[in-house]
Amino acid sequence: MSGTMRDAGAAAPGEPAPRTGQAPSPEASQAPSPEASHAPSPEASQAPSPEASHAPSPEASQAPSPEASQTLLPEAIQNIVRAGVPLAGAWGVEVLAADAGTALLRLPHHADLLRPGGSISGPALMALADVAMWAALLSMTGGRDESLTSNLNITFLRRPAPRAVLAEARVLKRGARLAYGEVALRSEGSADVVAHVTTTWAVVQPPS
Repeated sequence: MSGTMRDAGAAAPGEPAPRTGQAPSPEASQAPSPEASHAPSPEASQAPSPEASHAPSPEASQAPSPEASQTLLPEAIQNIVRAGVPLAGAWGVEVLAADAGTALLRLPHHADLLRPGGSISGPALMALADVAMWAALLSMTGGRDESLTSNLNITFLRRPAPRAVLAEARVLKRGARLAYGEVALRSEGSADVVAHVTTTWAVVQPPS
């Protein structure tokens, strides 16, 4: 019996050796691949692009155009007004203030502008109001404005004294085609309005 029996753990001749103590194969013991560990890719960990952070574009942060931002002194607008309307120069019309769509003009006292009764004539008041509105428009465009009066309504509220007249003009709205404004006329030294004007202008862009 001893010649035919063998240990249970011994391999018979021609049989492969038992695998009970075999170490795991290299494939089984390999560390997980980078893909299996799900490490974030370089693209996923990159900082957000400038577009993703919503930084303002150069166009959005641009300064206003020189024409919109340029402010002229009243003396400069006075020169433009007197050159464009020679009658304003002949009457000595002064631009006392002009800024951001408003203007204050002064018409000196002239005996030849009086009507019977000793008050300032209506045509003189209308001309002053018209020039004052143009000065207000010039203050919005850096002195470059060739708009034209399309309508002017005047209401005479009281008799002006025979002295200098002040005209306070204000642009109410300036669109692409039309501009609307109003002018209050007062005798110098008085707070009372002697005439009120509403006016519409056709906007004309100067040649570039």
